[in-house]
Amino acid sequence: MKSIFISALFLLACSSNVEQANPCATPGATYYQHSTELSGNCGSMPDVIVNINQDGTITFPSNISCATQEQNGCTAHDTDCSFGNGDVSCQESFDTTFADDGSSANGLLTLSCDNGSQSCISTYSISMTRE
Repeated sequence: MKSIFISALFLLACSSNVEQANPCATPGATYYQHSTELSGNCGSMPDVIVNINQDGTITFPSNISCATQEQNGCTAHDTDCSFGNGDVSCQESFDTTFADDGSSANGLLTLSCDNGSQSCISTYSISMTRE
């Protein structure tokens, strides 16, 4: 299941593969993202580099949709997000808060995935640092 993760999802309000990043993320910046599995059976997520475009958007390799998006200052709450990769379907919810100056972010992400014969669910602590 690990290869299906799109771990930068918590950055944005979801709905397609090009979205506005959290308003406190720095346009044109690169962030290093680290995830720590707190509970569950999906396994570890790889560390990733997340690039924010100059126009304040972020581009993802596949379509993502979220039933609910809330933004309160530098904190984003997205629930009932879904995405897939081949025969794998995943649902995700997250809360992320960026520092006012965009230097870092911390969040909590819950992910569940299913490929018809296997399923997993995990909760992760996410941290990002602007490079």
